[in-house]
Amino acid sequence: MGKQYPPPDWLKQAQCQGKHRFDDAGLAKKVARLSSQRKDSRSTAYRCVTCGGWHVGNGRTMKPKNQRKK
Repeated sequence: MGKQYPPPDWLKQAQCQGKHRFDDAGLAKKVARLSSQRKDSRSTAYRCVTCGGWHVGNGRTMKPKNQRKK
């Protein structure tokens, strides 16, 4: 594996800029669960490698909608 370099400052700022930071993992997971119930996308809580806090992000897959079979 090649030598790894730290990310530039602008990338560090972009990873956290505009995102709400949670100090508590449980609260971040609760917010993600409630957000998933209101939207058609899956929200997840994740640990940020830049700031060390928790953020809530949207998953890329859509939740299946309840469809009636004919």
